[in-house]
Amino acid sequence: MSGGAAAVGDTRVRLLVREPRRVFCFWDVGPGSVASLRSERGERAGRLSRLAIRLSCEEQLCVDVLLPGPPSEGSGSHYLDVPVPGPVSAELGWLLPSGSFAGIASSNSVEVPGGRPTTRVAATRIRLPVAPGQLAELAARARPERERRRYAARRLRIGGASDAFG
Repeated sequence: MSGGAAAVGDTRVRLLVREPRRVFCFWDVGPGSVASLRSERGERAGRLSRLAIRLSCEEQLCVDVLLPGPPSEGSGSHYLDVPVPGPVSAELGWLLPSGSFAGIASSNSVEVPGGRPTTRVAATRIRLPVAPGQLAELAARARPERERRRYAARRLRIGGASDAFG
């Protein structure tokens, strides 16, 4: 497919930055992928292969994640820790019984920031200079603006996600 959203049943993988040095990976394995594995590699390889994610950091392999269970179609997701900051991409594929990797889909590339997630929790709470009755009124007035921004952000995410699978 080119230029639009991926069709139902396509095999695809996508990365989203979750926090410093961590990405969220989600994928769909189409029905043809498992059948193709069995027809190209044989029934034994089809039974013994495992779905795997191969994470590349700055053009070098940095993490291999072996997913449990026999090859099957469907969707899944996994959080992945990234050892170094910088550009990261993923490849979804089969880890064959021979130990070789057969890729079936490549992800978008994301820029993972350095540092690490904070473990610090706020020690004090702030007080708003608003009476309890006024808080509901202020929230009601802010809601239309917040909804407009949320709708605009959702449209951007949906449009951006569909372009990545094209």
